[in-house]
Amino acid sequence: MDCRQMIGFITGKPGRHPYPEHMQQARRIASEGMVLLKNDNQVLPLQAEKVALFGAGAVDTVVCGTGSGYVFAPYTVNVEQGLRDAGMTLTSGGWLRRFADRSRRANKEDKTLTKLDRLWSGLSILIDEIEIMDADLEEAREADTAIYVIRRNSGEGKDRKAEKGDYYLSDIEERNLRRLAAAFPKVAVVLNTCVVDANFLWEIPGIDAALLMGQAGNESGNALADVLTGKVNPSGHLTDTWARKYSDNPASAVFGANDGNSLQEDYVEDIFVGYRYFDTFHIQPLFPFGYGLSYTTFRKTCKEVRVDWKQITMTVEITNTGRLSGRDVVQVYVTAPEGRLTKPYQELKGYRKTKELKSGETQTVTITIPTESLSSFDTGKSAFIMEPGDYLLRMGSSSRDTETVGVIRLDREAAVRQVRNEFRPDRELKTWEAPARKQEAVSAPIKEGVAQVSVNGDGSKRVTYRGTDRGAYLERGDVQACVCRVLEQIMNSVSYREMIKA
Repeated sequence: MDCRQMIGFITGKPGRHPYPEHMQQARRIASEGMVLLKNDNQVLPLQAEKVALFGAGAVDTVVCGTGSGYVFAPYTVNVEQGLRDAGMTLTSGGWLRRFADRSRRANKEDKTLTKLDRLWSGLSILIDEIEIMDADLEEAREADTAIYVIRRNSGEGKDRKAEKGDYYLSDIEERNLRRLAAAFPKVAVVLNTCVVDANFLWEIPGIDAALLMGQAGNESGNALADVLTGKVNPSGHLTDTWARKYSDNPASAVFGANDGNSLQEDYVEDIFVGYRYFDTFHIQPLFPFGYGLSYTTFRKTCKEVRVDWKQITMTVEITNTGRLSGRDVVQVYVTAPEGRLTKPYQELKGYRKTKELKSGETQTVTITIPTESLSSFDTGKSAFIMEPGDYLLRMGSSSRDTETVGVIRLDREAAVRQVRNEFRPDRELKTWEAPARKQEAVSAPIKEGVAQVSVNGDGSKRVTYRGTDRGAYLERGDVQACVCRVLEQIMNSVSYREMIKA
């Protein structure tokens, strides 16, 4: 923000933004980051031009964090304005006006926040949700679809607490949702939040769809309207694992001030954070890392895998098999062999988003992964180490929806980068250890050589090899004269989901 915009922000009379094209770019980015969590009966995108809009986030839309998470903006568009700008008729005007009036009055009468709090830290009074009354339902009944926007603030020192109205729904929010679900044929929930308890999406009968809006910047309302109306097909994927229970999170007992001590944090969970914990310790999430639905469907096919000491290159073919245009995200995970170094079950190593694909259209993308990223840090040797064994390459749409498409086999340990320890812990910590894994058998015979994977038009799998009949070997003198055999194969649908069931 330049000086002109700062003056306008302080005086309450913002001028025209000097780069309006940047605002449209922000709108596009915001819409592509939204995540479709649920869409029963294809309630979304909206088919009618009349909707009943409720929820605190519809009016007091949270567009960014507070404190260090606060960003000055020349203007903001809330959800209500975004839907109106998109040509939607909102049949719940009475409830929206009543909420807006209460919010304005609360902020006008507030004596707890200074001007510095409001202007510099972005703080404001966010009033509690208000009840949806019988008169509100009667006014809104012209629409057959209700949208309820749940909002939560977040920012510096505002970690989620396992309390009603914070991580959990408030009593009023739950009552409002149950009333809407009973009164409208179609109900969609918009989460203007970070991670919250989302079990209510199934516990309250009649909630058909849910969309994670997040805190989407000053164009939030317009970006959300683009997704709800189908102008943009949602293609965002979760960057967090959403737990079924708050206590399922590995550090829930000591997180923030939960243990009464916010000054000292011992990270005894070590590397087992997020999906690395849930996938390794077999904890079933509500929504896995990388999860995200679309208004259309896609088919992914791994066409080729190439490996050398520098990088792993995967060629993937994605086809839009649905009716609507959309974008897909291919995710690649790697399961490293068990050894003396602690490792999670799998780690995301690469991903790629397609262009906008029309119905029936196909795109071939290349995902490149530095081979060094498969290593683990050995504190004793002050080096990044690749231990011997099989490294499974997995491709899919989330951490819980993958299939193994390749194997890299390493004969002996290799130190791929030598460094030095600059710091040491001031005390010993008892960190977590991973449970023993169930071995995943390789279903097809392995042959030596550098392999290229391809798939015939009829769907049958074919593996071709380059090099001599005895196999090709990759040598690297600066890796302790380690010899690496690269082996590639297609496994018959050996997926993570099947391993979990076993």
